[in-house]
Amino acid sequence: MVAALFWHRLDAGTRARLDQIIQEVTHEYNGLAFQTDEGNRARVVASGVPVIAADATAGQGWVDPLRPVRAQFADQIGPRLLGAAGS
Repeated sequence: MVAALFWHRLDAGTRARLDQIIQEVTHEYNGLAFQTDEGNRARVVASGVPVIAADATAGQGWVDPLRPVRAQFADQIGPRLLGAAGS
């Protein structure tokens, strides 16, 4: 992350171009990470280790049991990160 003071001192054109570059690099990196993950998963499956795929609702089983933990650390973690982590 770039310091806000530095970022706002850049002219609008430079910020726009850097934003574009950041988006392109992020997209490329995420694609490579996905390929790596898929390759690793394929190797695990090929080795005979069972892989269980969770459906979209599987995470709900963790929500209620983790509420006390979230509440305990809410001040340290902050609402932004807690929100990003889901319900």
